[in-house]
Amino acid sequence: MARTKTTVTPTAKIIQTIAKKGELGQYKMKDETNLSYRTILRTLKPLEQDGYITLLRTEPSKKGGKEKKIYSLTFKGLLVYLSSLAPQAENNSESFFQAEIKELTTKIQPLSLETLAKIMHTAGNQFGYPVFKQIFWLRDNCGPEIFLSIVYSANNTVASHRSFRKNWGSDIRKMAIANCASRKEAEKMIGEILASDDSINRKSFAKEFAPKLWDLLNENQENQNPNRELYKTFSQILKELKQDHKNTILPIKSLVKALKP
Repeated sequence: MARTKTTVTPTAKIIQTIAKKGELGQYKMKDETNLSYRTILRTLKPLEQDGYITLLRTEPSKKGGKEKKIYSLTFKGLLVYLSSLAPQAENNSESFFQAEIKELTTKIQPLSLETLAKIMHTAGNQFGYPVFKQIFWLRDNCGPEIFLSIVYSANNTVASHRSFRKNWGSDIRKMAIANCASRKEAEKMIGEILASDDSINRKSFAKEFAPKLWDLLNENQENQNPNRELYKTFSQILKELKQDHKNTILPIKSLVKALKP
């Protein structure tokens, strides 16, 4: 398959690197990304403001300098990372699915699908998000197809949800500043919007992912062992989506029924 040379932006490079490491300090990013420290600092601020990364903690400097800031991805940031892995496979002599899996595996080299599972599992524990916390259970019960389902669901969420569009973070910042009496009040409003946005992103991803997971569980009925955390997640999503069109929630209804302990 012919490949064109692409330039990875500092933003993409930092998101990819944090995803692979789970968490990463600002000073170590220079070695991990081969970016200048100036570029890293210039890129971190908008990434944090727009909700793609979050300050996990600070650590004292061993040499008595500035505190070290340790960052991790947010749920939104992880979806952007997973979306970047979406395969563009050609339908050749191989089956379409085999071509997609080959493309996915090639695209994340030198990662393996095992490493991708570890990335999702680490992020799942950070977010408290069962779909990613239970990635090994899903892999064992659904096979490698689960990776494609997650990647495509993330890609569709990123493509369709307004919070991922250019200047979204800048727009909410301008709106907060224009409507608040002080910077502190504006920052509080921005934080509330980003928290709400994160919740919406989770629901949007779940709506994309539920039909795919339902199909995979149906194809692997002999391995359909109920999983309590996934059941709780999708039953809660079902409650929140009851105002939607019934065709939207039908696959989630079926999935909740299948996962019920």
